[in-house]
Amino acid sequence: MSRTIAMNAVLFLLLLAVNPAGARVYSTVNKTTPLPASPVDIAMSQDGEWTFVLMKGGRLAIHGKDGKLNDTVMVDPAASSIALSVTGDRVMVASGAGKKMQEILIDFVRKIDISGSPFLGPENAPVTLVLFSDFQCPYCAKIDPELMNLLDEFPEELKIVYKNFPLRGHQFAVPAALSALAAAKQGKFWPFHDELFAAAKLDMPAIDAIARKLGLDMKKFVADRNSEEVRKQLQKDLNDGGKAGVRGTPTLFINGRKVRDRSMASLKKLIREALTEAGKNR
Repeated sequence: MSRTIAMNAVLFLLLLAVNPAGARVYSTVNKTTPLPASPVDIAMSQDGEWTFVLMKGGRLAIHGKDGKLNDTVMVDPAASSIALSVTGDRVMVASGAGKKMQEILIDFVRKIDISGSPFLGPENAPVTLVLFSDFQCPYCAKIDPELMNLLDEFPEELKIVYKNFPLRGHQFAVPAALSALAAAKQGKFWPFHDELFAAAKLDMPAIDAIARKLGLDMKKFVADRNSEEVRKQLQKDLNDGGKAGVRGTPTLFINGRKVRDRSMASLKKLIREALTEAGKNR
């Protein structure tokens, strides 16, 4: 018996063990989606949010979970197969005939719930920058003052919303986030936010020292920090970040569009593009 035949026999026996003869399978056609052209390949993001259908002529159709067409992107006309990142924001398109591969970056517009979140700038600004941040993240500390400078350049057009996204590897990120939200109960979120990022060392004594420095009612501060309400608020931020595909910090969204390049030049460009889309040319 050849090695290939032997391996196939083993696989067959394993399949029988998993799905023994006579096991019943129920199937239901959940939905049927008509396509404008013959499909060449199909792939679904691992989170189940997006389905990509590669069609002849290089048309890449992006369908939502409901099966509706979200958009169509033109890729290599000779493309013959596709592969996706977990969230579907990176699509690899391969062409067998052309002997090449393309990487397509997809920017989905995310709907992020910002109700109750601290913000700076006009409440009804045409452009909203949502920042998912971690008080113990050195990259967050570095970008924070740069974002504040954007408010000076776009004082009437930009609103910056802060969402807590403490990372597991940072021991005091969660206590810092809870403390900042507790400080918000006394109208001191942003001063507390500034002091946390300015701190040379972040631990519980340092966090409590900031509260005393800002003149907070310490009894109320500690009670709010330990309250179920504040913990739920933090969990909401984490959940909102997860839904938006946040994996690390800092992660920014401008009017729901994820920012890939965090340089100031890129941020200003995206803000101006958002203003143009909103009919507020500047």
